[in-house]
Amino acid sequence: MTCYLLHSYLPAFCSTVSIELGVAMLLGYWSPRALLAVLLVNVVTHPALHVFMLVVYYFQLMPLELPLVLTLEVAVFLIEWWLLAYALRLRPARAACLSFSMNAASYLLGLLLVG
Repeated sequence: MTCYLLHSYLPAFCSTVSIELGVAMLLGYWSPRALLAVLLVNVVTHPALHVFMLVVYYFQLMPLELPLVLTLEVAVFLIEWWLLAYALRLRPARAACLSFSMNAASYLLGLLLVG
């Protein structure tokens, strides 16, 4: 487990947080409150996503293929949308734009880095 944490999970977490913070900053969310919200949203969703995927993989509940991964990404987008709207008191459309932009960027760059 330590090997997984050091070699797989932590680099993935750090790159996701870096990308999503960068996207938030590019979209004008520079305040400490906004950046902290983005960080905390990732602290909630990223480990939960990876634990879920590890359980699915370990118990071979279903194949970890594109449809499942995209479904999980949509779930993360929706959760982060709600959390960001609440934490930053954003209108739903602005929170959706922020959440979608951050998650799309981190997903696509993750594909480029891993694939």
